[in-house]
Amino acid sequence: MAIMIPEQVKKFAHPLEEKVFYKLKENLSNDYTVIYEPSVGIDRERKPDFIIISRRHGIFVLDVKSQDLEKIKSANPHQIELENGEVIKNFLKTVDDYQYALINQLKRDLKHNPHIVHQEGSHKGKLKFPVLSGIILDVPNKGYTKEEIAQRLALSPLNCFILFSEIDTIESFLKRGLYF
Repeated sequence: MAIMIPEQVKKFAHPLEEKVFYKLKENLSNDYTVIYEPSVGIDRERKPDFIIISRRHGIFVLDVKSQDLEKIKSANPHQIELENGEVIKNFLKTVDDYQYALINQLKRDLKHNPHIVHQEGSHKGKLKFPVLSGIILDVPNKGYTKEEIAQRLALSPLNCFILFSEIDTIESFLKRGLYF
């Protein structure tokens, strides 16, 4: 069972996040620490849904999204336009922004820590572990293949997201390294 921070959440931002919280707790081993809604970035204004820390695999920034694919007019790597005319940031762009904010925060705040940041050589100033990102996606419409979902939401590569219906396999998803 994963170590959860906080151990109990008084109020979740979205009901799906609550389901994911308990699924992560149940399906990840105690080698993983899961942080719910941390503030990240140099300005601490970004709030990914989850950060998962693994001594063996690095840090994973995960965002939980739910989307009715029938309500999407178009999508590209930067934004998604809904049938009602609303334009939202592409899910992958959102989680990538969280990832880069966290990387920059760690490199700045811990730049003198030799366990976290390379102090010399060709990797000087870079983190000593990967910080990866991905999406846990709930698609209420049945019958779509993962490829169709990825195409409809402009998500590439295919291994950048896991469907909520597959969350029982979350540890193997994380071990694959999400995407680079």
